[in-house]
Amino acid sequence: MTYVIGYCYFTPPGLLQRILMKNGHILAIDQGTTGTKVLIFDHDANIKALAYSEFTQHYPKPGWVEHDAEEIWTISINLVAEALSKANIRASEIKAIGITNQRETSVLWDRLARSPHGWNLR
Repeated sequence: MTYVIGYCYFTPPGLLQRILMKNGHILAIDQGTTGTKVLIFDHDANIKALAYSEFTQHYPKPGWVEHDAEEIWTISINLVAEALSKANIRASEIKAIGITNQRETSVLWDRLARSPHGWNLR
């Protein structure tokens, strides 16, 4: 179980080790303001792979910035595949996924169409 304390996440000692066992890995996706980073860690917290890509910034008017949700999704999926390849592991070896994001961004997602819905709603 992971506990949320403010913006800080706390996992009780030993829990991740039990989840990961000997051959498990953690996939981390860091969704930043200008790009996406994917890391894969082994059970000893060593970085096994890192993949990064920036995405397009759109400035519709002064002081505003927007991003294309489909572009971010596509980049994220491609980076996960790249990191798995670099780490030389299968997706089934991932035992946990951690995701960070910008927190001020929201996207409605159409689960059936597997795409963003209502992009650029005003």
